[in-house]
Amino acid sequence: MLRGHIKCTDISKYLLKYINFDLCGKETLQVAMHLRNCPVCMEKYSLLKRRKKFLEKRFLEIQKIIKMQNEVSAYFDNELTNKEKFSVTTELELNGAYKKELLENIKLSKILSETKLALENNKKPVFSLILITDLKRKRAKKINLIKKIIRFFQYPRRVFAKF
Repeated sequence: MLRGHIKCTDISKYLLKYINFDLCGKETLQVAMHLRNCPVCMEKYSLLKRRKKFLEKRFLEIQKIIKMQNEVSAYFDNELTNKEKFSVTTELELNGAYKKELLENIKLSKILSETKLALENNKKPVFSLILITDLKRKRAKKINLIKKIIRFFQYPRRVFAKF
């Protein structure tokens, strides 16, 4: 794959593999030698390494959030064992994020039950009225924006029509 010295133009092909330890011994050595001797490529490497660490950290945070959401949802739906229930109850008492998630579950449950009741009584659910109103407002904003754009382009059209 690699022969002799690596050029700066080629190093970007190998940096991610180098960071992930996916290169063979000879390739790893050549990339390391190039990085040691080239400050520009070393800066690219450092930037890529920092970005990878940031993304890994963010991924772990997202995993924790998903785990919390699943635990609270299972707690709310009474699907946990006693040991799991005790653990989530402790988190609910100590952790504000767990409390917030539980409140979101309660709100969602309330909306769903109101919707079910409204559908059973052949009425439009409250949240659907809110959605319809919101869509109409967004549509009106889009129409106003389109009118402004049309007005903006009408003036130049008249100016160029005179020539």
